[in-house]
Amino acid sequence: RGWEETAALITEVVASEGPFDGVLAFSQGASTSALALALIPQLAETVRFAVLVGGFQPMDPGMAAKLNTRGGGGGAPGSKMKVRSLHVHGVNDAMVSRARAEELMSSFEDAELFEHGGGHGVPTGADFRARLKAFILAE
Repeated sequence: RGWEETAALITEVVASEGPFDGVLAFSQGASTSALALALIPQLAETVRFAVLVGGFQPMDPGMAAKLNTRGGGGGAPGSKMKVRSLHVHGVNDAMVSRARAEELMSSFEDAELFEHGGGHGVPTGADFRARLKAFILAE
């Protein structure tokens, strides 16, 4: 499916099931969630935080441009997203380099990075669980 169908579904779910405290997404879902936060005001207005694990800027140049320019109504063109974000990256991630993770981070005004010793996956250690809890509970 294309972005238009995805955005329509997200908008529908936000209207019927929202508001939401936050977004937690992995890999391609993290990229899609960042796009949704940038381009769907109804979502961005309801969430306090985003946790993006193994995320990266969209590989499609057109979608990356939409994220960077935020031309879909999610904010002023070129502005950074106001949603607090925690970006989780594995130092041994063979799929998403730190540079690609940082590209996505640069779209957020209040971005934080948590690095773990693993690869392209969701960490399960006590240090990550404590950081995640503190991040979610922070105002």
